Amino acid sequence: MQKFGGVLAMMLLFSSTLYAANEPDQAKLKQVRQEIQQLSQNLSQQQTQRSNAAKQVRATELSLSNIRKNLRGLEKQSQRAEQKLQQLRKERGQLEAVRQQHQNQLGDMLRMAYMAGHDEQLKLLLNLQDPASVNRVLTYYNYLSNARLSAIKTTETNLIALRNNELAIKHTLADLTIIKTSQQKEKLALEKQLAIRNQAVSALSKEINTSKNQLARLRQDEQQLQKLLGSLKKLFADIPPKASINTKPIDFTKQKGQLGWPVKGTLLNRFGEAKGIGDLRWRGLRIAAPAGETVRAVSPGRVVFADWLSGFGLLLILDHQNGYMSLYAQNRELLKQSGDWVNVNETVGTVGDSGGQNQTALYFEIRHNGVPTDPIKWLNRQTKR
Repeated sequence: MQKFGGVLAMMLLFSSTLYAANEPDQAKLKQVRQEIQQLSQNLSQQQTQRSNAAKQVRATELSLSNIRKNLRGLEKQSQRAEQKLQQLRKERGQLEAVRQQHQNQLGDMLRMAYMAGHDEQLKLLLNLQDPASVNRVLTYYNYLSNARLSAIKTTETNLIALRNNELAIKHTLADLTIIKTSQQKEKLALEKQLAIRNQAVSALSKEINTSKNQLARLRQDEQQLQKLLGSLKKLFADIPPKASINTKPIDFTKQKGQLGWPVKGTLLNRFGEAKGIGDLRWRGLRIAAPAGETVRAVSPGRVVFADWLSGFGLLLILDHQNGYMSLYAQNRELLKQSGDWVNVNETVGTVGDSGGQNQTALYFEIRHNGVPTDPIKWLNRQTKR
């Protein structure tokens, strides 16, 4: 703990000099993220000292999050490739229709030329007495000749376009094969990590199956979260309250009773209800929802933490200025990283059971200066998702 405190103190000492400008540039943002990463590593060392089971739960849940992120990216690539393939096949149909049309026209011209023959053209010219008539006939035959040449060139161009289209289709199909192979590998890795995670959660549950152990662990988790929130508040104290023209700061206090719900689901626990372990009470809401359900920001803010924390699993914390923060815990996947700015209703994660939970649900808190407040008083009951 002393080592962690020393590192954190150094981090906080340097943080006040990070943002002299009105808006943080990429270099400064990168520096802040590095400091948060260092903070996360220190937290990780403390958490994993508890037991091998706790260490394995953390490692597998982080691995699962990364695998799901990879699968999400591969799915987007697959969709883009499928759309490209569909467009290419549509273009091929159009090119085939044009090719057939030009081929028919060229065939008609060649048949006419064959039937007329050069001798017939010469006889016609010799029999004409009027020079004006001769000129008109020559112009007509010249036009036919140019039309045939143009038709031949157009047909050649069309054939080249068809060949290029076929190559593009071939390459796109090859890309799709690679993507699907990668997806299959990631899915196998996902299944493997899920099995390991379930074993680790079972082992961890056996370690803390007594009320005494559960109480000690929950209190330790809460103390760790409280310390983390204090550290983050100081770390981001000097960063401007506005990241861009697209993210406008809003007075959080004026949104009381108007915030949208972070997820659509069933309320499992309310603020202040007893946990059934010692004198501990819920400091937020647990909202049951299907795994993978979208989790949205209740208000504009900056991501100050996006990592795994004991007891809370994959946790994302948004800073809304003036001491207000919203917490989104037990996620299956985090879709933002520290330093990112998000708007109201923007997706920040997906519902899961991380943190060793046995039920998929979002754990949601609102805190002011580190003190939990009842989220129900802030959320609009009429707009429950």
